[in-house]
Amino acid sequence: MDEEAKNRVRNEILDLAAGQATLVGKGAKEFAVLATEQIDDADKAIKSGDPDGVATQYVQLANAYATLALAASNQALLFERLHSSALNQ
Repeated sequence: MDEEAKNRVRNEILDLAAGQATLVGKGAKEFAVLATEQIDDADKAIKSGDPDGVATQYVQLANAYATLALAASNQALLFERLHSSALNQ
């Protein structure tokens, strides 16, 4: 592969990795916000005596959103590493 082709591939990897890291990072942030909202809802339910028994469901949803946030964060880190690796090539 000639130098021009290598640079073209490298630049495409850089663009893809940077874009994906940003996009996935935003997704991680949104999942974290959703998790926080569910915790707030659980707190409100508990303070009101939880007459409908929904506090546990709010906490379970918060846990699911937090897990998705962590997964998205890890994926963003992988794309950031790919970007860094491509920069060093």
